[in-house]
Amino acid sequence: MAGKQKVHLMAWNRICLPKAVGGLGIKELQLQNQALLLRWIWKLYTDRSSLWFLATSTLYSGALIYASPLTWNQLGSFFWTDLRTLRPLFQLSARVHLHMGFNTSFWFDNWVGRPLIFMHKNHVKPPRARITFASAMSSLPQLIPRPCDMETQWVIDSIPSHLETAGGGGGDNIFWRWSANGFFFVSSTYMALSKAGKTSSPHNILWKIQTPPNIKLFLYLLLNDKILTQSQLARRNIAFTPGCSLCNALMEDSLHLFVMCPYVRELWNILRSSLHLQQFSNSHSCKLSLLQTMQRFKDNPASLVYFATALWAVWIERNNKVFRAS
Repeated sequence: MAGKQKVHLMAWNRICLPKAVGGLGIKELQLQNQALLLRWIWKLYTDRSSLWFLATSTLYSGALIYASPLTWNQLGSFFWTDLRTLRPLFQLSARVHLHMGFNTSFWFDNWVGRPLIFMHKNHVKPPRARITFASAMSSLPQLIPRPCDMETQWVIDSIPSHLETAGGGGGDNIFWRWSANGFFFVSSTYMALSKAGKTSSPHNILWKIQTPPNIKLFLYLLLNDKILTQSQLARRNIAFTPGCSLCNALMEDSLHLFVMCPYVRELWNILRSSLHLQQFSNSHSCKLSLLQTMQRFKDNPASLVYFATALWAVWIERNNKVFRAS
């Protein structure tokens, strides 16, 4: 309703994380769009016989192909401008394995760990910028100014090893660093852009519980300590009635409501024998207490469902006491 105070329970960047690392798996559209645009650049590098490659290289004079860096003064469409903006990110993420070196830009492609352009931006001017790896070998002293720093010297010293690689047959190959097999995938690229990593969250177990979605969402908020208990309302400066509505304790937080409240402890005592429920081992953290119990039940789906439903029932009973006085 207009003018009514809104409560934002979770930060947007948190819920946009994958479920496996503690989020809700909601796509962040900007990152998803970048991953999709990077796929088009990948097609320009890898599918040179496609109509997309032929049309783009004709329209922009080969502006994004191996040996031809972007035509920096060529604006083009909004779509093309977005591709140009993402090209440095693409160059850092794509590694070129040399064979002959005829299709690899000496400055702009990543054949040595990162593109050389990032080390020598001030020394790269057209047409020098358009030189390939193969043609650069005959003019190396002119390409890299001396004296140079240690990193540049390391690059120069490593060139013979790349020349040995370049001596093989076939064309140059490109490999994507954000996938295990070197091919481009939007999903793995999105994960890399979101910096989510592959570490599994202990919260991941709740998405496997066979309960309705509203109970799963409730458990997700509970494990993140975002349930609107009286203590959470106080933190947000929202008017509230102090005290636990079930036992009249002075303050109601998630630890008290779901673990320590005498009313709720009676419920756990009733369920202890049927669920083989152990005593909550952590009296200082609701999250740890509930996660430890869920971990014990991870190989017993039925007990996990009963436990989750019991937590939900406590929350429903609490809300009935607060809002319906029943």
